[in-house]
Amino acid sequence: MQRRILIATLLFTLFISLSFGIVSYYLIINDINHLKVNQQNVSESITRCIDYNLENNIKKLFDISLTRIINFNNYNPNVVQKLLENAYRYSMFTESIFIVNRDCEIFESYPQNYANFSKLYYKPYVKRAVETDRFVISPLINKTNKNVVYTVVPLKNTKNESIGAIVGVISINRFELNIFIKNLNILKDNYIGLVDIKGNVLVSNKNYKRVKFNKNLDKIIETKKNRLSKVILLDQYGREKNIELAINPLGNAPWAVLFGSLSPTMFAPVVKVAWILLSIFLLYILTGIVFSVGLGRNITAPINDLILETKEISKGNYNKPLVVTGSDEVLELGKSFENMRIKLSKTLSYLENYNIELEKEVSKRTKEIEESKKIIEMLLKRVINSQENERNRIARELHDEILQDLSAILMHLDIYINKIDKDKNLDVYNNLQELRSLILRTFDNVKYIMQNLRPPLIDELGLKSSIEWLLQNTLKKSDIDYELKLKDIENLRLSHEYEINIFRIIQETITNIIKHAKAKNVSISMIKSSDGFLEVSIKDDGIGFDLEKMFSDLRKDTGSLRGIGILGMMERAGIIDGMLDINSKEGEGTEITLRIKLEG
Repeated sequence: MQRRILIATLLFTLFISLSFGIVSYYLIINDINHLKVNQQNVSESITRCIDYNLENNIKKLFDISLTRIINFNNYNPNVVQKLLENAYRYSMFTESIFIVNRDCEIFESYPQNYANFSKLYYKPYVKRAVETDRFVISPLINKTNKNVVYTVVPLKNTKNESIGAIVGVISINRFELNIFIKNLNILKDNYIGLVDIKGNVLVSNKNYKRVKFNKNLDKIIETKKNRLSKVILLDQYGREKNIELAINPLGNAPWAVLFGSLSPTMFAPVVKVAWILLSIFLLYILTGIVFSVGLGRNITAPINDLILETKEISKGNYNKPLVVTGSDEVLELGKSFENMRIKLSKTLSYLENYNIELEKEVSKRTKEIEESKKIIEMLLKRVINSQENERNRIARELHDEILQDLSAILMHLDIYINKIDKDKNLDVYNNLQELRSLILRTFDNVKYIMQNLRPPLIDELGLKSSIEWLLQNTLKKSDIDYELKLKDIENLRLSHEYEINIFRIIQETITNIIKHAKAKNVSISMIKSSDGFLEVSIKDDGIGFDLEKMFSDLRKDTGSLRGIGILGMMERAGIIDGMLDINSKEGEGTEITLRIKLEG
């Protein structure tokens, strides 16, 4: 018996030691991989920040283009200068912003002295932006001892034709991303840099000017996927440094973010831990061997007696005291079993009473949860009703204040236009006519906002007419074909609460289709079923989306607002005891179905 115990102990020690060694090996490998993953994650985070910054600044140029007030034959220089000045002051285009025609001739710029520079620098990028109808960002360009980058956005007229371009010039010496990169709280041995498609370093926290890659950088940037790669950093004196960095292409520019450690001892702590684990592994084997030699003495007989006593306990005989024999640890083990038997008997009795109390507590908590749920539903209903009341208030104020003021302005403007001698003051007359058209558009826009805030047709003609009005003013104006199918609802009238919530759910769905789905066709049906339900179905042939991923991002609080509208739709459906079903798959469109039990 003692020999068997010795052999078993040695085998067990060897097994534990080997297991410990294998686990330690994979933990070390995992730590190394984890360091690389962290390197890529940091690079991705920095890339998202830079992409977000670029997107906001490019949007400022698009905002100028979308005004569609610039016509090279007839435009107001003061208005254009004001637009350029605002964009210049609140963007990263620290060198200049200017407007060119299709021949790359500068018409307006801010600051104005920028018009003296040669068009040879920016002409290729203007041509590409006009031809592709997309914004273009140039690589780093050395212009008269200045390192600049051109951002070109196509310029549209009122007919949505490209008549030129808006060019924003970024001075690398005054690039606001310099401050962002240098203020990042990273280790001093880490390198972070932003390079263009030619390997020129735009900004970095170290004095390196160019980067050489083992693979073509343009192919890496085209894939838009981050990777770890060996690169060569070159400083201003041409000295080289070979290192592995995380390369993360930007989404809005032909640039990439490089991040990694410049220290060759990046994995030194992991190696040190490996040696420590190996030492512990060897010490553990040696200790196991020494321990196993002295094991097995004076324990077999008392243990057998103890086994017989414990078998009685296993049969359910908890009231019979154990007969404890032996000495030292075996005696203590026997006493422990006796104490365990006594406590086990008490515990079983206690558990029986506890189960009864637990069932009562569960019943109480269930009731409290149900009451809390009712309170939340009531509060949610009040919030949405308050939201609708606030929309009504804003719509009334727009009608009583803004529309009345616009009408008065238009009336006075018409009086003034009628008094002007058109032949003698043709320019003034034309400007006043343009102003009159602008006021009329503003008038129509305010009316459209009022109708979205408080659709008047719901109160006057009901849900059916309101939905027809909504489709006419959204999908049709967005050049999206739609089919509306109505069955057995011509004379259907519901309570105001039901009608406004159904309308808002359909309105949010149509808005999502226009903004995100890229759909060409939409099918809408509203049917009163024979079992007393109202079924509303909206189906599009757009790009679809991953519903589970969207809700997962919301639960993780990633900062993305995507999915908030769908949550609002679900809440509205719950208020009117409806069931909202969403079926969507990327590339296969989306179908949203609302099913409501009709009142009465």
